[in-house]
Amino acid sequence: MKKILYFLMPFLCAGLVGCSDDYTPAEGGIEKIESTDLNFTAAGGEGSITVDGFGWITAVSNRDWCEVRVEGTTVHVTVLESQEVTSRSAIVTISAEGESVEVPVVQAGLISDIGALNRIFGYDGGTFTIGTNTDYSIEIPEEVKDWISYSEEVNPESGKTQFVFNVEPSAACRATSLEVRFGSNVYSLNVIQMETADILGTWDCSYIGGDGSEMSGQIQIEEDQQYGGYLMGELTFGAQIPVDFSNGQFAILGGQIVGVYANRYYMMTGITQNGRTSLNGQLVVSLYWADGRFVINAGDSSSFYFSLYAINPSTMQSAGWLEHYYNFTITKQIQ
Repeated sequence: MKKILYFLMPFLCAGLVGCSDDYTPAEGGIEKIESTDLNFTAAGGEGSITVDGFGWITAVSNRDWCEVRVEGTTVHVTVLESQEVTSRSAIVTISAEGESVEVPVVQAGLISDIGALNRIFGYDGGTFTIGTNTDYSIEIPEEVKDWISYSEEVNPESGKTQFVFNVEPSAACRATSLEVRFGSNVYSLNVIQMETADILGTWDCSYIGGDGSEMSGQIQIEEDQQYGGYLMGELTFGAQIPVDFSNGQFAILGGQIVGVYANRYYMMTGITQNGRTSLNGQLVVSLYWADGRFVINAGDSSSFYFSLYAINPSTMQSAGWLEHYYNFTITKQIQ
């Protein structure tokens, strides 16, 4: 009888072990981290950590933007989208049978090379590039796809996607707005094709004068036949103010004598920047496009604007201001 019991014992033990749902080996813990897939851009995404270990495996993250979930010996890692310009890191602590291992998780910062929101080209067209390392979408209006297109490529080292836009040659002035989304940020990117001569003609003008009165009307920008360059009309005194336009930059020139006031004084342009006024310099702003019109906002109402001053002809010193041009805005319909 004893011989039979001894013979059956190994089989009984094997049966008991096979029926236990919560059995873990006596020797447990984490041997090593077999592999990681934790390459995260600012767009976020999913990755994994594979563990070589035994027993009940758990994982926790010390950052709320880094979420973890355990499935067997695999730790699934989900990283949320980042709006930070610098990289950020988290620690995932993996534990089993009293042993633990810390695995760093690094997410790249948000890199969006949107650059200038107004891209101005001549009639010969050209290209420009923007880029990002987050998720994206680009919408080109159907009616302009015959003259604006783009291609894309991914830099495997930086993870940044580059978009190269091509603007076809044109025989006339034209403009459009492209909607670009990088992550949760949405940009309106204006593309304009024009030549310098397109600023000539009639503009709608508005500003607030130095006494607080609101002024509006139409002015002309025309070529200065005598000295070259351009002259911009003015509503208060009917003066013509020298201006410049190049590469999409519109400049009102300071230190220019533009007429005579009260038969006693010169009228001279002055520029105020950061609250400091000078009878020289330039007020430089960018032309942009909105709702089918060119728009130039030349200054604000407090620290960045141009003025006309009365100048004593004998001393060439200022005798006081004649007009301030606050919130000076001119617009022109694209033909």
